[in-house]
Amino acid sequence: MLGADGYRSEVRRAVGPNRPHGRWTGYVLWRGLAVEAWLPPALQGFPDGNGVGKITADGYRLIAYPVPGPDGGTRPGARAITFVWYDPFRRDELSRLGCVAGDEVLSSLAPDAIPKRLLLELRAHAVRVWPSPWREAVVAVIDRGELFGTPIVEHIPDRLVCGRLALAGDAAHVSTPALGGGLEAGLLDAEAFAEALADAADGVEERALATYERSRLRPDRAIALRSRAWSRAYVAAAHERRLPHYCGPWQP
Repeated sequence: MLGADGYRSEVRRAVGPNRPHGRWTGYVLWRGLAVEAWLPPALQGFPDGNGVGKITADGYRLIAYPVPGPDGGTRPGARAITFVWYDPFRRDELSRLGCVAGDEVLSSLAPDAIPKRLLLELRAHAVRVWPSPWREAVVAVIDRGELFGTPIVEHIPDRLVCGRLALAGDAAHVSTPALGGGLEAGLLDAEAFAEALADAADGVEERALATYERSRLRPDRAIALRSRAWSRAYVAAAHERRLPHYCGPWQP
């Protein structure tokens, strides 16, 4: 049997009962999608090659870029802007809201669960640190009450298999979206699982699962370990104000 029930996996407990939950990285992602028509007229229709897609400022990190609009439009003026805002300064706030307990993530924040005081604080930060048109996109999402908060977790697997049960994808390993590669690793898990079973004779499923684990445990641990190193370095640098201000060119 294959367990692939996501980063908050319940099946993981059956394979690794001592560490069934991912660990919080120490930062939350504020996420949103702004329709381009919500922006001030002077900012609508900006070309793809204009503006900033990757920004760091005051310890925060923003990734923002245009995507097809609600009707699938891709021309300037008909698109939407998606963004993720890395915020490593909310431990106390998230604890009070019941989203995290120590290093365990208990829940995300739906738009209606974010306190108004926090929204106003985030809005003020956005106005101060993000450049146009991304600033206006973030502000529009906040003003329309459509901001989501997702505390990011990581999980480094010690094993992928127990008996006739195997883990794959985010149930097996969880890494920060800052590095990418999580989806690819999950697809490689599925491919290796299928190949191991295809090569197994009838009645030797456990041997096939052992083959799967030998194939995927090391690379799955490697991506999660890289994620942990990146997250620790990012949070430490942000709190020590060692992150330089950066506005890089938009890169598709």
